[in-house]
Amino acid sequence: MYLHGSSVITDWTVGSEISFTRDRLHSSSYFRKTDRDSGKVLEIEKEKLLKFSFYSSIEGYPDLPENYSIVSYTINGQGVNSDRLDYRRINIPIEIEKRNQDKCMPGMMEQVKMLAEESFALVLLCHLKYRILFRR
Repeated sequence: MYLHGSSVITDWTVGSEISFTRDRLHSSSYFRKTDRDSGKVLEIEKEKLLKFSFYSSIEGYPDLPENYSIVSYTINGQGVNSDRLDYRRINIPIEIEKRNQDKCMPGMMEQVKMLAEESFALVLLCHLKYRILFRR
C-alpha cells in the first residue's frame, strides 16, 4: 500500500505499465469512488533508483502524454546503516496538483518510512527466527 493507500500493480521492468488503485470517499457526496492512476516504469537501478511516469486521475484532466509527471526515488547512502531517500516529481501538469503535492508530501514520505521500517523489522525477525530454529 502506497500513495494514500493505493495498491500498486506492475512487473517492475523498464517500459512496463504501472497502476495505482485506491478507494476513497468522494468529497462532494457520501459514495465511495475508485481512483486509478497510471504510468510507466522509466528507469530502475537496483537498490538505488526508481523512476516512473505518473498520471493522476483525481483532478479529472485528460489522460494525455502532456498530463504525466515524472516521479523518481533515489536512495543515497549516508554511512554505516544509514540511507537517505530523495523524492522528486517534475512536470506536474496543473496548479492544484502542485499544491496538493506540497500539502501531502510530508505524510506520504512518513508512510514510505513506516513501510520501509516495517519491512526491515520483518526481515530481521525472520532472520532471527531462522537462526533460533536451526541453531546447532
